[in-house]
Amino acid sequence: MRQNAPGVPPEANGGTRRMTTSEFRLRENAQGTLALLEVTHPGRRSTLELLRGILFDLGVQIARVESSVREQALRERFYLLETDGAPLTRTRSRAVRAAVRKALRNGAQVAA
Repeated sequence: MRQNAPGVPPEANGGTRRMTTSEFRLRENAQGTLALLEVTHPGRRSTLELLRGILFDLGVQIARVESSVREQALRERFYLLETDGAPLTRTRSRAVRAAVRKALRNGAQVAA
């Protein structure tokens, strides 16, 4: 594998950049309700157990999870609903965002 000069990112020569922090984002559906939480982090360690407890405490359920590994990073997609099956509103998404940020920060650095 070809090495880059100091200060030149790997992707400059067609390489891949190494992920060093966890990232997450919340996606809303067309109605403005929260539908999807995406978490991407270095390595292959799942955040499912960590987030399951945090979300349960908020009264949020994980309806479905999808996981994939790409370029040495694990990407998990959590489809979220209220415990009664209703979609999350924007107001509730703020609480979810703050709780997820705090939970991930305790385990790794987070960018959101």
